[in-house]
Amino acid sequence: MISIHVRNPYIRKVSKKRIIQVVKQTLIDQQQDESIDLSILVCSDLEITNLNKMYRQIDQPTDVLSFTNNEIDPETNSRILGDIVVSFDTAYSQAQQAKNDLQTEIDMLIIHGVLHLLGFDHDDVTNKSIMWKNQYKLHKKLGIIVNSLPGEND
Repeated sequence: MISIHVRNPYIRKVSKKRIIQVVKQTLIDQQQDESIDLSILVCSDLEITNLNKMYRQIDQPTDVLSFTNNEIDPETNSRILGDIVVSFDTAYSQAQQAKNDLQTEIDMLIIHGVLHLLGFDHDDVTNKSIMWKNQYKLHKKLGIIVNSLPGEND
């Protein structure tokens, strides 16, 4: 089950249906069972800053955070993949800077977050190359037109 919560005042600006489509395509592309559980929160810079400070000791907003769980729910026997948190404010700023559509920016951050939950990382040149290749492939499959990627030049 994919659980999506969008904080006010962003609820009318984010397509939950599109987020589900992006998550499902990412799971299919990575040969994962679609019956896994994960949750997604779209929130403010303030809320993601608090989480970033608490879990990563970084006192500033970020675009997306991923919290891997990877346990089995004893009641449903489904795999709990984890949680993704997206900052609407940062996504909006990045979309403007890159001249991307806002939903495109959110789609890219969801893909990035799901790939992190599946074990991908960009902590070195090799891992980054693998992760970015997977992201580009998903962008193409989902019809996402990207002017630039957040973190592309990190």
